[in-house]
Amino acid sequence: MIRNRPFSATVTEIRPREAMRWRGGLPGGLAVIERTYSLDAQGDGGTVLTVREVHSGPLAGLLGRSTPDLNPSFRQFCAGLKAKAEGASHVRRPDRHPACGSPR
Repeated sequence: MIRNRPFSATVTEIRPREAMRWRGGLPGGLAVIERTYSLDAQGDGGTVLTVREVHSGPLAGLLGRSTPDLNPSFRQFCAGLKAKAEGASHVRRPDRHPACGSPR
């Protein structure tokens, strides 16, 4: 299904410095993926990035079972974003959960 080919996604919400959401999936709403990136400013000047992905639609369960483990690419994305935001010249593998939030 989606495992072997890319699919189109549409950005459905952008709130600068707060959140971005996109939605994609199979035609007719058979399987829908919605991913939200939220930024939460911390009192110490840092920022917490939370990534949430929700699968819905009649084929959502099948889609989840047929999709490969994307956690390594999520971690790489979060590490790259962190490095870019901090102005770092290198990317270190994060020791955080794929959603970039809680420690493992």
